Amino acid sequence: VLDDSGFQLLASQPSSTAKNLEEKILARSLFEETGLFPEGCWQVLCPSGLWVDVSEQESTELCGAYLSVFEQATVRYELDGIAYESDLRLLRRIDTSTCRRQALRYNGVLPFDLEEAPEVASEDPEDGPFVARIRAALASVQAEQACTCLNDALEQQDNLAVLTQLEVLLTLLDTSLTYQCCSELRLGKLAGRASKDTEDETVRGVATTI
Repeated sequence: VLDDSGFQLLASQPSSTAKNLEEKILARSLFEETGLFPEGCWQVLCPSGLWVDVSEQESTELCGAYLSVFEQATVRYELDGIAYESDLRLLRRIDTSTCRRQALRYNGVLPFDLEEAPEVASEDPEDGPFVARIRAALASVQAEQACTCLNDALEQQDNLAVLTQLEVLLTLLDTSLTYQCCSELRLGKLAGRASKDTEDETVRGVATTI
């Protein structure tokens, strides 16, 4: 989960509660079985700051493009006489007549996540903010996974595994993990538990830093 200007797990919305995690797992299982894109709709971020559903036609175009994102990240299409180019790795739409850029997200569960953020093309530095948002989204995914593993390691009293996950989280904090993500994952509370539940000074040192 990211802030309102970002994306959840690469542009999928809504939050990372246990219920929503179960829903995501179920939706992705159904996708694996049926090949059908999980129910939802693509949205575009308006200048007002509101996310607005795109047309059914455009949503269909974007769903098809997302399924091919590893082979071809961009898709070009025309709506009401206006030509658009959308990049499903950047989660960005361009009105090619005005070069206006807008963020995209999926209001639902995406069938899979991207594993790494794209680089900014030197010839198009205006895509920099979109890359930064994707990196933040990826950091959110990785932090959520690390917190789950950290919880398990604490339950098992496995100090080595605890230290490994704390170091992962510390690295994410030093890069692009957002404050809101930390709050929603209760990262401070989890690190405090790690510090309290172990006598390992190395573990305590990393947990205290977090």
